[in-house]
Amino acid sequence: MRVGIDLGTTYSLTARMDAEGRPALVPDATEPDAYHTPSVVHISGGAAFVGLVAEAMLEQDPKLQVVRFFKRQMGIPEPIYYDEGGGAWYPEGISALVLKKLSFDVESLTHQPPEDVVITVPAHFNDPQRKSTLAAAALADISVLGLVEEPVAAALHYGVMSGLHDQVVLVYDFGGGTFDATAMSMDSRGVYVLAKTGITELGGKELDEKVGAMLLHQFERGLGHPLPMGARTLLELRRVSEEVKIELCLPNNKRGVRKMVMLGGQAVEIEISRGE
Repeated sequence: MRVGIDLGTTYSLTARMDAEGRPALVPDATEPDAYHTPSVVHISGGAAFVGLVAEAMLEQDPKLQVVRFFKRQMGIPEPIYYDEGGGAWYPEGISALVLKKLSFDVESLTHQPPEDVVITVPAHFNDPQRKSTLAAAALADISVLGLVEEPVAAALHYGVMSGLHDQVVLVYDFGGGTFDATAMSMDSRGVYVLAKTGITELGGKELDEKVGAMLLHQFERGLGHPLPMGARTLLELRRVSEEVKIELCLPNNKRGVRKMVMLGGQAVEIEISRGE
């Protein structure tokens, strides 16, 4: 079973070829309606909890120790996380846990383990970051057919779907945690990268933080005093910030978002325009 994996900063996804030769997303083994896995991990008592289950545990206990955004640390030869027992975890080890979970989803759906896997990486990933990704796959016991740069994957999909060739395309890839812009030439022989640039620490995460700061400012202005920021309140702020960001991006939203927001057991009506 050949599959493709997008090991993302905020969410990870897996796709396979269906019986008719079309790409199809692989659902979560425990949530058939969910096709994305939050790239978040909790390690406790010799077990690892990945994705939606880790998010659910965090909902029950906002102080739970989790690790996320580890894709940004790929290639860094130092621990990024210490579990409850004091064990040190490197980016490759955390990434391997996510890959193992995605592999489990594939096997649960198809009753076959993934044999040859293609993993996408940002265009600006350097050699240590790419080697780190391959090391994570090895730790997860996944046979990697190759690494494909994310904008190249997008261009290939565009070329297959449109049937167009002999052109230059610009792929603008603004992801959850990284940003790439890549110019490519496409012809009947393949896809060739002409130029690329990128920023490792720029993505949806930064937008969430900016929206969150705007929400908090309005919220505290409405309350008339600072809001105590405990673990649960921070979790609530992070989630409502992502929700508002998505609402602001909807194509039929011409003005902005106006809604009641609940933080720390208190509610305030907030309003953010598209212009803001």
